[in-house]
Amino acid sequence: HTEPVGAMTTKCSARMRRGVGALQRHRAAGAEADAARGPPQPRRRIGQPGAAARGSVRAGSSGSDVGTAAVDAAAEEEGLSELAARVRPLKNEGAYAVLAAAQALERQGRNIVHLEIGQPAYPTPPHVVAAGKAAIDAGQTKYCAPGGTLELKQEVAKYVQRTRGGEPVTPEQVVVGPGAKPGLFFPALALIEPGDEVLYPDPGFPTYEAMVHVAGGVPKPVPLTADGASLQMDALRGALSSRTKLLVLNSPNNPTGGVMPQADVEEVARLAKEHDFWVLTDEIYTRLVYDGQVPASVFTVEGMRERSVLVDGFSKTYCMTGWRLGWMVMPAWLAKRVELLLVHSVGCTATFTQAAGVAALTGPQS
Repeated sequence: HTEPVGAMTTKCSARMRRGVGALQRHRAAGAEADAARGPPQPRRRIGQPGAAARGSVRAGSSGSDVGTAAVDAAAEEEGLSELAARVRPLKNEGAYAVLAAAQALERQGRNIVHLEIGQPAYPTPPHVVAAGKAAIDAGQTKYCAPGGTLELKQEVAKYVQRTRGGEPVTPEQVVVGPGAKPGLFFPALALIEPGDEVLYPDPGFPTYEAMVHVAGGVPKPVPLTADGASLQMDALRGALSSRTKLLVLNSPNNPTGGVMPQADVEEVARLAKEHDFWVLTDEIYTRLVYDGQVPASVFTVEGMRERSVLVDGFSKTYCMTGWRLGWMVMPAWLAKRVELLLVHSVGCTATFTQAAGVAALTGPQS
């Protein structure tokens, strides 16, 4: 503001001329590229069958079951061609697929023993149910803060301190979501760039691979030890590269039930610091251990909180699978961005469900 107006005007005009010249050069380059590509190919209209579907219709014109199956398969293939590359590799979670089949048999009168889905066989504790009902009766049925109610975030912070130890967690580091899966998906979306490599346990929870595909990353499974307790550490070291952005840990493990030894957890922390990658530690089963041991958490290793996302929830520990309530802890700056993903997807988590979560954390733990 100290320059004469005329001098400022001259400078602005020169900048504008340079900007217009750059824009014209950019447009000219684009026109040359378009000419090199030739005329654009017509895009098939949505719902219009392609060659594969039309051929299958002719093959199935006899009305046979085989022909009908061919038409169905071709239609599915044609539908896939309309989908974005990020969702084409997605598959159903096996447990949910088998659950749907089992429930269909139950509707036919069959008596089914459910071993397919990862949920406790017990009902939600009565005091938790009562808290949820009381919250509904009190009118807690409206929108709330996208990242969770302050009361629940405070109680989660205390719970993490009780169960993991180390430096205190603040509510600003806690994000609440409808189940623990947002704790897997949204940090992955916030951290993974296209082409980044993500390592995860194999066998492991199907969502790990799915979230990497959706985020545009490169999934790299790492085999488990024969007892299912830990990653094969040599295989983990061999899988690391300059593109490694994230490692997913799951201890206790789904589906093996194995608990990662403390020494391996500390080695993962060392590698994360040395190779500069994040660790997402899925600890949803951490309270379902039966030999008195406390599973080691990479979240408690010195220097790891700045590069870790801790994911847990209420489904397993408190028999609240259908309530859909989970939480994640991460650096506060990352939590703010993950909250935005919640804002633009689910909006927020049901307020009365969060009241039930507070009762779960503060009530009897027997």
